[in-house]
Amino acid sequence: MEEIESVIADYDAREIVFLDDNFIVNKKRVYRICDELIKSGLSKRLIWACNGRVDEVDQDMLFRMREAGCRLISFGVESGVERLLKLIKKDITLEDSMNAVRWAKRAGIRVRTTLIIGLPTETVDETRKTIEFAKKLGSDFAKFSLATPYPGTELCQIAEARGLMKSHDWSRASSMVGFSTYDPLFTPEGRTGEEMKQWQRKAMREFYIRPRQLWNVLSQTKSLADVRLLLEAARAMIQ
Repeated sequence: MEEIESVIADYDAREIVFLDDNFIVNKKRVYRICDELIKSGLSKRLIWACNGRVDEVDQDMLFRMREAGCRLISFGVESGVERLLKLIKKDITLEDSMNAVRWAKRAGIRVRTTLIIGLPTETVDETRKTIEFAKKLGSDFAKFSLATPYPGTELCQIAEARGLMKSHDWSRASSMVGFSTYDPLFTPEGRTGEEMKQWQRKAMREFYIRPRQLWNVLSQTKSLADVRLLLEAARAMIQ
């Protein structure tokens, strides 16, 4: 609370983001922060966003977070295929993701989902299923990243063992690599880096170039800076 109050006093902050990987990992802490924001009156002056797991939220918590000023929550959905979720040991189900998004929307909180394309053994059909699942979820925003084997991870070990590593230049280990000139560091067997980059762009186009999503984006465009950002994003997707 002291830190929140200080950024308001020093920078006139009106929006903040809790960058915890999982803000809701400790429910008592979530409720305590929400209670303090409401009690202090900051919930009426400040809006905030956070990250969470789909299997750890419930309706009561989300409604309290909304009352305390939360307007956006990001969920790591990862895949639209149960087999792949088990493979990467995510320990969630497709139903968990559907429930979490529905509850958040019901509470009046916008939802951003993050998904991964190109997981080990992922087939073309499974890539397509992940894109379709993202569209079905009904989230407001979605980010599609390419599977990236960071040093020390099990994915890196799998890639090394199968001879799939295309490079050991770790400066290229970016989850957004598909939108750069680099090829991904990892691709599933039988698939290519160029193919995965095309699927990533296809996923973004299919998710956002729909009437519902276009209206969602346009309704949030409130300034010239927003317009510039929107035009830049449109140009990137078209290219």
